[in-house]
Amino acid sequence: MKIDITKDQGKITAFLKDHPEFVPDFEGRDICLAGYGGSFSYGTNIETSDIDIKGVYMNPADEIIGIMPDSEQVVSKETDTTIYSMKKMLKLLCSCNPNTIEMLGLRDSEYILIDPVGQMLLDNKNLFITKRAAKTFSGYASSQLNRLVNKSGRAKEEISKNEVRSLTKQLKGLRDRYGKYGDVKAYEKEGQVFLDIDTRAFPIEALSPFLNEINAVKHDYDNSSRNEKATEHNKLSKHMMHLIRLYMTGIDMMHGELKTYRDGSDHELLMAIRRGDYLESDKKTPTEEFKKLLKDYQMKFDKAVEASTIPDEPDMKKVNDLFMEMVKVNGRI
Repeated sequence: MKIDITKDQGKITAFLKDHPEFVPDFEGRDICLAGYGGSFSYGTNIETSDIDIKGVYMNPADEIIGIMPDSEQVVSKETDTTIYSMKKMLKLLCSCNPNTIEMLGLRDSEYILIDPVGQMLLDNKNLFITKRAAKTFSGYASSQLNRLVNKSGRAKEEISKNEVRSLTKQLKGLRDRYGKYGDVKAYEKEGQVFLDIDTRAFPIEALSPFLNEINAVKHDYDNSSRNEKATEHNKLSKHMMHLIRLYMTGIDMMHGELKTYRDGSDHELLMAIRRGDYLESDKKTPTEEFKKLLKDYQMKFDKAVEASTIPDEPDMKKVNDLFMEMVKVNGRI
C-alpha cells in the first residue's frame, strides 16, 4: 500500500484531513518532516505489512524560549504513528538511535512531507553519522539477537543460560556505575534465572535506573507461550531479517553513508530470510547457514568500525547552530 500525497513544501494539514485514521492526535502540530517507518522504509514489506509513519514537528515557542518542558513526541499506537519534537529528534540523532536516524536515509518516494525546515535536517544528516553508531547499532543488534534466541524454541534451560550471559554483561557496566552501593550476581538454576543482590543504602535515584536496565534485558526473553505465537506468526524469521538489516545499515554508516532502503542483493537476502529460507524444517530453528551469515556480518561490522574515519562524536555546536537556524526559518521566534 502506498499513500499518494503531493509534497507541497507546506504543512501536513491536508494529510491530516485526508487521512485522519493515521494521525488523529497531531492536528495543530507544525510538522516539518514525515515519512514511512518500518518495513515500508526498508523495502521489506509484504502484503500483510502495516504502515508506520514517523515525523518531526518544530517545538512551540513556549518550549524554545519559555520554561515549558519539551513535549518530546506524540504517539498514536492504533495507527503506528510517532511524531517527535525537533529537540527530542536532535538528541536521538546525536546518539545515533537506530529507530530515528534511519528516517534521514529514506528514498525520496518514502517521504510524505518535507517543508523547508525538514529539508534542512536532511541536508545536514552527516552531522549525525558518527562512531556512536558502533555502540547503538551493536546494542540493538544484541537485543534483536536475544529475541531471536528466545523465539527459536530452544530448551528453557538454554534460554535461561543465554539470559544469564546477557545479564552478566549488563551487570559489568552497572557495577561500574553503582558498585559502591553493593554487588549483584546473576546465575541460572534449574531453568530459572536468579539475582543475588547485596546492597547498602541504595539511593532511589540510583535504584530506579538500575532496575530499569535489568528489566530491559529481561524483556528480551519472552515466556514460552509468546515464543509459540511468534513461531506461528512467522515472527522468528522477521527477527532474523532485522538482525542482518541492522548490521547492513551499521556498516554503511561506518563508511559515512546513511541508507535505510535496502535494494539489490541486500534486498534479495533480507526477503529470503523473511520468507523462512534460513529456518530448519521445524520453522523454529535458524539454519547453520544463517548462523554463519550472522557471524560474517558481525565480523564485517567490527572491521568497518575499526577502519572507519567518521567522527567519534557529533559536533554539538554545529547541531545547536542548526537548531537555531531552523527556529528562524520556521518563524517560531
